[in-house]
Amino acid sequence: MFYETLAKFARYIVIYDICEEGAENKKACYPRRGKIARLLLEHGIRTQKSVYEIMAGQKEIKKLIGLFKKITKKKGKIYIYPLSENVYRRTLRLGKPSPMTEHFFI
Repeated sequence: MFYETLAKFARYIVIYDICEEGAENKKACYPRRGKIARLLLEHGIRTQKSVYEIMAGQKEIKKLIGLFKKITKKKGKIYIYPLSENVYRRTLRLGKPSPMTEHFFI
């Protein structure tokens, strides 16, 4: 049921925290963090350090979730928030947009 609910959406906000505070070996987190960032950049844009807005179809989001599970190995957290078109259109973005953001959202 979870995947079916996610599949109804095409836009998502993905937030991750791979190396939680208090982790003993933070350098060990860098490769996992980099892999996740590269996967997310293939589907959207980075809006903040660990926050991405992505577009993904049903198959893509399922594949990403599977890859996230393999990469994190239950260390760290990843949150995926689906955005309906109605919510997306009402999103307010303040501040200086990056060139990539302007291209992605216009």
